[in-house]
Order: sequence, then C-alpha cells, then structure tokens
Amino acid sequence: MGLMDHLGELRTRIVRCCIAIVLGFFACWAVVDPIFNALVDPLLAVLPKGSHAIYTTLPEGFFTRMHIAFVAGVFVSSPVIFYQIWSFIAPGLYEEEKRHILPVAFMSAFFFISGGAFCYFVVFPNAFAFFMSYATDSIVAMPKISDYLSFVLKLILAFGIIFEMPLFAFFLARMGVITGAMM
Repeated sequence: MGLMDHLGELRTRIVRCCIAIVLGFFACWAVVDPIFNALVDPLLAVLPKGSHAIYTTLPEGFFTRMHIAFVAGVFVSSPVIFYQIWSFIAPGLYEEEKRHILPVAFMSAFFFISGGAFCYFVVFPNAFAFFMSYATDSIVAMPKISDYLSFVLKLILAFGIIFEMPLFAFFLARMGVITGAMM
C-alpha cells in the first residue's frame, strides 16, 4: 500500500470510530439519568443536612448530562474503537507481536477498570467525607454539580491511568529503561 492508501484506510477507521462514539452517545443519552445518579450518589451520601448540589446557570443541567452521556458513550464504544485501532495496525505486525498484544490489551482494560472501581468505591466515600468535614453550621456546602462531575470524571480517569503502572513498568523493563534494582 502507498501512503495515500494508508491515509485512506486511516480515515475510514477514524470515521468508524466517530460513528461508534455518536451511537454510544445516543445509547447513553437514553439512560443518562441512572448514570448521573450513580455518579452523584457518593456526594449526596456525605452532604450535611441543609446542603444541596446546585446548578448555577440555566443550561448547566442539560450540558452536564450531555457531558456524562458523551464520556459514557466513548466508554461504551471503546471495544469498537480498539478494534478499529487493532485492524489498522495488525497488518504491520509480526505474528509473535500479534500474540503478545491481546493479553496486554486485556490486562490494560482490567487495570483501568480496577482503578476506576477503586476510585469510586474506596476513594470517593473517604475523600468526600473529608471535604464535607470542613462545613460548619454557618458555612454550608453547596457544591456546583458540573464542577463536582468534572472532578469525579478526572479522578476516575486518573486512577484508571495510575492502575496502568504495572503495564508501564513492564514495557519500560522490556525496553531496558528500568530494572528491578532501580525500582
């Protein structure tokens, strides 16, 4: 294949990924309220009496739900995205490389999901209880919902990436950048 053929193939794969994301967005938009509630529940569980999560602008509720549906749509469509990436790079790999990539892909997904779950079930309850401990009788916490959800999504992503460290260390060790003694 020539350069233009490769670019055409890349364009086709990118368009398919975008279509999958759009379909994932609409599928998640249909169930955005349960997703929204699941993300807000850890905060609501630790809010003191008299506190509420708030919107400060008129379209904030709508755009917050759109953002959640988009992020969930990307997550839901990730198998299609990974398949498209794999289909694009697989013809250029040797058979031995192809054999090793599948376990790495599964471990990567497992570590990322484990990090997100750890964040949701362990970190959120403790972190939000800590943050809410600074509320007093005269200063009541009223978190802005879009700021809260932005914070939550960033934390889930960060913990997912942090839990990828065993794979990063594996690849750095395979490349000879780090050794067991260095770690």
